Amino acid sequence: MPPLFGKQGALQIVALLTVAIWGAARAQSFFVPLCFAALLAFLLTPAVRFLKSHHFPEFLAVLLVCSLFIATLMIIGYETSLQSEALIHAIPSLSKALERAFAQLSQSPWGRKLDLAEHFSISDSINGADLALKSVNVLLAAAGQFALVLVFSILLLASRDRLKYLLEEVLKRNVLPAIAGDPSHF
Repeated sequence: MPPLFGKQGALQIVALLTVAIWGAARAQSFFVPLCFAALLAFLLTPAVRFLKSHHFPEFLAVLLVCSLFIATLMIIGYETSLQSEALIHAIPSLSKALERAFAQLSQSPWGRKLDLAEHFSISDSINGADLALKSVNVLLAAAGQFALVLVFSILLLASRDRLKYLLEEVLKRNVLPAIAGDPSHF
């Protein structure tokens, strides 16, 4: 039986797969929010359909569902920020309590056998300002990604009928003939 692709075809497939994997790795910062947006749009679609069945225009239904979702997330974010602020203010007292507990542990028989006081320092490990800055940096990066996810979700929700039509057309024209064994469509 002759090879399916030949030497040139096999090399082209390997090159195409290599470029596709490289491109997917480079575009990860775009595709991950896009996947979350698709999931979010999928989860919000029943609410949009419910409002449309009660004679809401599609634009208004999408706007209302997304607004309620964003408002819910803003309330959760506000509560989280209050708790984070309380934690940041409590770090110095928690650090001192941890240092006292560590000092007691270092003076115990096991602490002396392991030389904990020489190998580990709580004050070097806990720096409240540094921890707070790192936390704020992570939260801002997450907020940026989340904003991208929300924008993609709104766009996917608003154009889901057109996307469904496009996907059906692609399947009819390219995938189904290929499955049936008609290579002329490629």
